[in-house]
Formats: sequence, structure tokens, C-alpha cells
Amino acid sequence: MNVDKEIWDQAFLPGFWANIQAYQTAKHPFLKKKLKETIKRTLYKWTDLPPTWVSTEIIRIFEENGISKNPFDLIYPDRKTLGYNENKRTIMLWEHTTPMNEMYQSLVKCKSPEEVAEVMKSYSGVCWITRDEDTRLNKNGHRANREGGWKKVYGDCGINVIDRNQYGK
Repeated sequence: MNVDKEIWDQAFLPGFWANIQAYQTAKHPFLKKKLKETIKRTLYKWTDLPPTWVSTEIIRIFEENGISKNPFDLIYPDRKTLGYNENKRTIMLWEHTTPMNEMYQSLVKCKSPEEVAEVMKSYSGVCWITRDEDTRLNKNGHRANREGGWKKVYGDCGINVIDRNQYGK
């Protein structure tokens, strides 16, 4: 799937901005809650593009199992590609390198469409990681925060990644 990220972002920007404005002016708690949910759902749809990053462990497992698919071409619904672990959970996880709550918090503070565009540009992307790598992130207190930046956190947790341009497939 080849998507122009700039066109993608421009298509989502008006929806984000309209919902942010509605959220910022909403007085009723239930309405505010629903608008928050709308912004968060939109975030998930906006980030449903092929990943920017893939852990080297995912690459190793693909190669070890003779999987010819390019992990950089797979999106969230493809998380079943490596099957399931003993707890019936997918081995491959779609990991937001910038946690979605962090993105949400940044977006709802925006005062203009230009600020929204800047927050969108700052998004670091998604990464395929293994269930074990995700467990390490969580055990080290990084489920919803990336203090020091996601690359530092990944490094601290022993998660090595490559970006799309480094992958030779």
C-alpha cells in the first residue's frame, strides 16, 4: 500500500480540528466524553498505515518461518500473520511508538488547524513488535509513556528496530 502521508494527513486534519473545537467548547460531561472517544477513534484510523518501524525480532521470526510477506506492507488487521501464543494472543503487536493518549493530550490543547498539523507531523509512527517485547515495555513502566523519547525507551527495553528504508526486501 503506497499512501502519500501528506495527502493522508490533509484528509484527516479537518475532522480532527472540528472534533477538537467541539471538545474544547463542550460543557456537558457526557458530550465531552463522546467527543474524546471520537478523537481517539480518529487517531487509530489515522495511524492505520503500514508501519514506519519493525523490530528486528519480528524480521528474524519472519525469516525463520519462511514468511515471504514484507512486514512493512502489513497493517493492523495483519497482526495474525505470526499466529498466536499459548494464551491465544497474537505474537505480533501493532505498537504506537508515540502512545495514543500522549497524541490525544497534545491534540486537544491545539488552538488552530496549524497546531493540529504540527502535532500530526510530530507523530513517530507505528512499529511491529513481538508480544515479549511489549511485555518488556509494560514491565518497565512504558505502556503509556515514552519519557526520554520512544527510541531511548525501546533501547532501554532491548527492542531493536529498523525503519522502512533500512529493510532490503
